[in-house]
Amino acid sequence: MQDSSAILAQVTPEMEEMITYMLRGTPETQLCKKFNIEIKRKDVQTLRPRKYVNDEIINFYMNMIVERGEKSSGMLNVFAFSTFFYPQLKKSGYDAVKRHTRKVDIFSKDVILVPIFSMDHWSLIVIDFRFLTIRYYDSMLTNNNPCLNLIMRYVQEEHLEKRKCFYDIDIWNKENIKDIPMQINLWDCGVFVCKYAEYLSREAKMSFTAVHMPNYRKQIVYEICTTKLIVS
Repeated sequence: MQDSSAILAQVTPEMEEMITYMLRGTPETQLCKKFNIEIKRKDVQTLRPRKYVNDEIINFYMNMIVERGEKSSGMLNVFAFSTFFYPQLKKSGYDAVKRHTRKVDIFSKDVILVPIFSMDHWSLIVIDFRFLTIRYYDSMLTNNNPCLNLIMRYVQEEHLEKRKCFYDIDIWNKENIKDIPMQINLWDCGVFVCKYAEYLSREAKMSFTAVHMPNYRKQIVYEICTTKLIVS
């Protein structure tokens, strides 16, 4: 496990200058494009204080986590579903989401990240194939057993589809995680989801708190606009 004392939301004056530029100006201006995701200024502006982070930011950030794991030794082998996966699964079932893993074998990964947006709130499901555990991370510390059960059924159906055999999900553990940093307002949930995923992907202790969220918002603007995570 990495020492997470590293990197508790430090924003240098040079970074601050770039962040200010990225946040100010025409909302439709494209700032970067990668992972088939176009990031416009209006997207990074959702990282301003007291704003809800949007899908583009969450998806871009998750893809940077995946890319880091592919390029860096000592990181977990991670796959992240897009924010559109869960609502499609919930509404229309497995057949509606089969295409999300057309080029991916999720069973070859260490960890799968599933960002969840429901009732104007972001949370995170983590499927851990190393320990046969599925965990729900919510910065409001709520339980969501229906979500855990739905994702667990998805894993079973995906195994049947891709491996053509039954997968015993009864041996898995399902957990609503409580010993995690907690938000103290109504709008930081998306930032917490990004940081939960980032810390988990390098097996770091979550030593941050709600106090770090304003600087983490700035840090994420910088990371997205440079298309690279600060911790590499």
